[in-house]
Amino acid sequence: MSDDTQWTQITPPLLSCLDAVAGACFLVGKILVMERGSTRYSCRIIETEAYHGFDDPASHGYRGPTPRSQPMFEWGGRYYIYFIYGNHHMLNVVTDAAGMPSAVLIRAAFPMEGFSPSEPGHTRILNGPGKLCRHLGIDLCLNNTAIHQSPLSIWSDGYQPQNLGQGTRIGIKKGTHLPWRFADLRFRAFLSRPI
Repeated sequence: MSDDTQWTQITPPLLSCLDAVAGACFLVGKILVMERGSTRYSCRIIETEAYHGFDDPASHGYRGPTPRSQPMFEWGGRYYIYFIYGNHHMLNVVTDAAGMPSAVLIRAAFPMEGFSPSEPGHTRILNGPGKLCRHLGIDLCLNNTAIHQSPLSIWSDGYQPQNLGQGTRIGIKKGTHLPWRFADLRFRAFLSRPI
């Protein structure tokens, strides 16, 4: 693992000036860090999807704010977490200015610290948005919290993907033609789905 004293924390002002598509590209390669008690878990974000504005029919903000989607309408740099299918939490990072519903779904990450290498398939335990939330302990308690004031934070260690793949989003019924899924192809074996 790299020396985390050289890491830079990502803060809300940076994300509030990016739309969801730019934010989805930007977040690939960044590091999620979850502090749970005395244990720290870190993982590199390797796959994201953008949900952007009032023109995206797959976005929860497409028809305006609801009690569930309200965090999408806040300033960028907050978490939007929702519960789906009765058993999965989904982690999104809000981007853009207040009033513009933009968010980035974190689809997959690669384990770095805190995960047991002896677990069968430990490098694939974060290869889906529901699995990622389950293994990091992400739930609705973190919904609408600022990314720099939460036990879950986002960092940069200077890593930049050299081969960023782009494709259509998955698991949706509307806006399926939009090529707003991004992935670091160095980690192609650990993505939620091939790109």
